[in-house]
Amino acid sequence: MGARPFGTDINTSESEGPVVQGNLGDIFRMLQKRLFAPLPYWHWIKQAEDHRLDENNRIVSESVQEFIRLARDRMNNSPALFDQPSNLLEAMIAARDENESIFLDSELAGNIVTLLLAGENTTAHSLAWFIYLAHQSPDVLLRIREEVDRIIGKDAVSTRHEQLGELDFIEACINESMRLRPSAPLVGVEANHDTVVADVAIPKGTMILLLTRVGALKEMHFANPCAFRPDRWMTSVSESIHRKACMPFGAGPRLCPGRFLAIEEMKMVITILVKNFDISALDTPDGKSVQKRLTFTMAPVGLQLKLRRR
Repeated sequence: MGARPFGTDINTSESEGPVVQGNLGDIFRMLQKRLFAPLPYWHWIKQAEDHRLDENNRIVSESVQEFIRLARDRMNNSPALFDQPSNLLEAMIAARDENESIFLDSELAGNIVTLLLAGENTTAHSLAWFIYLAHQSPDVLLRIREEVDRIIGKDAVSTRHEQLGELDFIEACINESMRLRPSAPLVGVEANHDTVVADVAIPKGTMILLLTRVGALKEMHFANPCAFRPDRWMTSVSESIHRKACMPFGAGPRLCPGRFLAIEEMKMVITILVKNFDISALDTPDGKSVQKRLTFTMAPVGLQLKLRRR
């Protein structure tokens, strides 16, 4: 992941040392385990993996503090960045420092950690599921390539942001792959007051886990719901497609603020992939079908991709 939103390029693909992604992966796994633990045993007894989690949290925290320090140094050296920040972190720092904001440094760091957690595995897993599902439908893959060739032209990559907005079929494929294989199929909410939903009484303060994928796979919302049919997103909303039943980015006031960025990132990767490469093989080490594994996000297990130059 290139952390350009924070003004720092982590460059994990070429790094020879520890990278934040490894720590985030372990944190995701432990979040999932603790979320469903019957008892919070770690408050009294810590196992080896709990100590590893403490170490992972320490490394991520130190990395975040370094992001903030480097950003403040840049802004102090170039005060104009307070009025015209060049990235998300600088904008957050400017908001933090404006008029003695009550936005605390700890809250600034917490927001950065949230962005790291929410924007790392989710987009990567969504891309992996997209590639897997599109590869299962050769006609869909052909239409994707035709759209990229038509809009991108002879260039190897997209050269203008406007081009990404013209990739209507690719966006439909992204929506359809997220409907079938959402990277975040669980959404946690808490009742702010006593309420009743579907004749079920929910007291104030009750934590609820919503299984968002269930509604997206019902015939009442989508015709032939288990089929990968991107064209369903190319038409106006009708009785056969209730788009609000599909919530890959959540809903309401907690709707993912990075949803548009995530789709743009996916479009960029997809255009580079189909413009420059052919998929020569997509399989698993044991040759069996790709399995789903939920570790806070839903990931494809053992998915291997082989490419050859187009």
